[in-house]
Amino acid sequence: MSVPHKDSVHPNAANEGSQARRALIVLQRQQAEAKAIWKVMARFQSILEDTEAFWRAMDQTLDEICRIIGASCAAIVVYEDKGSDAKPICKAVANLDRSAFVGKSYPASDPVLRKALRTGHTGEYPGIVVNFDEHAVQESICYDISQLTPAESRPQRAGLVPLELGNDDHGVLLFFLSESTDTISGLEIEDELLPLLQITPQIATAYQYCRLYEERKNWLEMVSHQMVAPLQSIAGHAERLHSHVDRWRVDKPTLINSTTEALSHSALHAARFARNFAWIASPEAHKHDIRLGIARDMRQILIDRARVFQGLAAERGIYRVHVEETVNLLSGKVRIYKKLFDQAVENLLDNAVKYSVRGSEVLITGSLSESEATIHIVNTGIPILESDVDRIFERGFRTKAAQARYRVGTGIGLTIARDIILLHKGHIDVGHSVPLSEDAHRVEFKICMPTHE
Repeated sequence: MSVPHKDSVHPNAANEGSQARRALIVLQRQQAEAKAIWKVMARFQSILEDTEAFWRAMDQTLDEICRIIGASCAAIVVYEDKGSDAKPICKAVANLDRSAFVGKSYPASDPVLRKALRTGHTGEYPGIVVNFDEHAVQESICYDISQLTPAESRPQRAGLVPLELGNDDHGVLLFFLSESTDTISGLEIEDELLPLLQITPQIATAYQYCRLYEERKNWLEMVSHQMVAPLQSIAGHAERLHSHVDRWRVDKPTLINSTTEALSHSALHAARFARNFAWIASPEAHKHDIRLGIARDMRQILIDRARVFQGLAAERGIYRVHVEETVNLLSGKVRIYKKLFDQAVENLLDNAVKYSVRGSEVLITGSLSESEATIHIVNTGIPILESDVDRIFERGFRTKAAQARYRVGTGIGLTIARDIILLHKGHIDVGHSVPLSEDAHRVEFKICMPTHE
């Protein structure tokens, strides 16, 4: 029996050692790439602009990452219009003609995009590599790249990474690579994807920050417009009254009354909007300021609120805002903090008057059960669909019908009304509308509060 030489190495052991060295080299190179990519992403995280600026900055970021991993080109495709109607739309590119790609939509059947999306949804290893030419069918992103790229620099393979952007937004991060041009020799294309997988959460976070910034910016611009409009109206009516008051006293005394009424209406509208804005700015502050007292004369409280809207109603051709005697049932039965209760009722009335059809009326009635007092605010106007009922009190939400009637709106009035009534240990209910004609629907909001003896 022969004895092996002490310096000899078994072939299997040598092979295992070679594999271990190879794995170590791959890990070191992946770490080097990851470190370089993280430096790029660190600069990218400081972006806080609208989403259009975000995608422009993403172009530069992709370009730098392409140089790090040796990719020929890159793109990000995002699916817009969620659900079955989702369209893959190119949002950012590197080493490609931006005008030819950015903003272009692709069919949902694009094989490379569909494969990336399917892989992400199955929970499998999210990064995959595919043959470029096999997926370069007509009307696909690979086909467009093949047509606009010289043959000698055309990619051979595509690395695909699903991209979850938050709020159900999703897309695909695509890097197109050639084995012959990889700047780090010896690192397989599949190994290039690991550093890319690690940065997708950072891309999503930066995108969400920019999206939030854009939404807040647009909302503040809209709020400013809504605030300025009644103030401009006040200034205009005041200037008109100042210029003509002496002549109107003699010739047209009724114009003085109508102008002062318009001034009052605009001032009340601005004040109401300012109160709503203050609530949104600091909602917690009001929770410590609730001083409930028994509403001794509920009808008079509601009549006072209705009077605030008579001018707006007349201006919009609404017959009247009327408080029926049935609300007397509620007098002495509920406890309210009048300042906030008035604000909640005004927000509901503002909504009712604003979206009523001409010639109709807004009715306020009351009903009483053993444990609950209910104020019914009913108007005839645009519909609230069954699909909108669950979202109608969401901050910023406006139905399609509301947007069609008035393009500008903050969508905060109903949210604040709901929150105020919740502080009274009550709730606001609304059902989907009942059609009365092609253009008019019966809409009812109900303020429900616990009774108090």
